[in-house]
Amino acid sequence: MDAPSNEADALQQEIMHSLNRMRIDAETANQKTLEEMTDYYTMWAHQIKTPIFALRLLLQENPTVNKEALTELFKIEQYVEMVLGYLRTEDMSSDLKLSRCNLDTIIRRQIHKYAGIFVSKKLSLTYKGISESVLTDARSVIMRLVTFAGTSSYRGVYACRWDSYLSEKCQRQPSKFR
Repeated sequence: MDAPSNEADALQQEIMHSLNRMRIDAETANQKTLEEMTDYYTMWAHQIKTPIFALRLLLQENPTVNKEALTELFKIEQYVEMVLGYLRTEDMSSDLKLSRCNLDTIIRRQIHKYAGIFVSKKLSLTYKGISESVLTDARSVIMRLVTFAGTSSYRGVYACRWDSYLSEKCQRQPSKFR
């Protein structure tokens, strides 16, 4: 900035510098608050896994009696994983691991993971398989699949087709299994 030519210009520059310092201080405070909140939720999500695991062990002692409780516990585990997935997306640059991924393998693992919920809710799933391979971060694809599978298994049956760009084209199918 040019040197002020008069008192009015000097006052204007002083106000502009003051406002700029206030803006920078506010941005710094907001960034610090966001980092603290992210750290807290990350710590919480990791810490909650211990009692969830302990509860799973207790419930597995008698799985036939605790079938519904195990299903609900699975949902809780998935919600915790969704939170962790979301927190990872906030800092993608440090956590992103691009590799060639076989989508069929990823999808089949997730179907297997959710099989119990689909069976318990008497939901049907038809998966014909795909031969697509993409360069991506496998965890981000899994997070999207988990979100989709969770929504499907908790709310009804969906018909879905995945095109080569991984975009979802889904239509709600009427379901008598609610």
